[in-house]
Amino acid sequence: MLGILMMLAVIPSYLRAGDPSNVYIFYERLFWAPGHIHQFLNGAMLLYAWYYLLALLGKEKRLNFLRFINLSFLIFGFLLFLVPVLYADPISMPAKIFTEVSYAVGLGIPMFLHAFNVIKGFKPDVKNPFSSALLLSLSLYFLGVLIAYAGIKADLRVPAHYHGTVTSLTLALMAISYKLVQEYGYTQRLSALSRVQPYLYGVGMILFILGLYFAGRGGAPRKTYGTGYTQDPAVLFSLVIMGIGTLMAVIGGVMFVLYILRLLLRGQVYHGLQEDKG
Repeated sequence: MLGILMMLAVIPSYLRAGDPSNVYIFYERLFWAPGHIHQFLNGAMLLYAWYYLLALLGKEKRLNFLRFINLSFLIFGFLLFLVPVLYADPISMPAKIFTEVSYAVGLGIPMFLHAFNVIKGFKPDVKNPFSSALLLSLSLYFLGVLIAYAGIKADLRVPAHYHGTVTSLTLALMAISYKLVQEYGYTQRLSALSRVQPYLYGVGMILFILGLYFAGRGGAPRKTYGTGYTQDPAVLFSLVIMGIGTLMAVIGGVMFVLYILRLLLRGQVYHGLQEDKG
């Protein structure tokens, strides 16, 4: 339902987008409402992934009253759908304040309550890829949220915030993929790589986010040409940390893709041979 709402939100947004020749403003208005509804969709998927990983660890949780809290995703998603209807300019200051309040209440509070439910009684197992991925996913999400609530301006703290919240979902889905290749018969036993990969990607992204955050605090801008801000040693050091994290996360991502791809291709060949023999 959130996905359908996100796509439908393009219609009123397009009617408020203005002159297409003003490219930056046009596309910001066009995707303001749909893009923020998309974040509610990401939040819902992230909750599903956390509970799925808990179930794989034998820690399945009951939702109880939290099931009704989930309605806020749809309610506030619909309110965001109305932003281009309620405001002549979807990216005006009042519209942005409305969006931020919708985020804080409609997305932030349910995510916090669910996260507390997930963490309660959770004991990490460093050798279990599902456990380590869940722990790192939670860490990435709350790191991104903490940065947002600490206050951010139009500098590198902005991508630090959303990389935390978005890659927390990426990492959780990577771990779920390990279970799916087993369930679908592509492998019976995961290799040691599946235990190392979540740490490479997760810790790498944490360093990446911290590097962005402290570089932003030092005045490093986003979407800006030039390198003058690197004259500050603290900013340069932060960007080095970001670079190290980038390298680790990229290696972890490539490891995941190649490992899953190898399993899928080997599985397809194996199933094909079995069918030929039959």
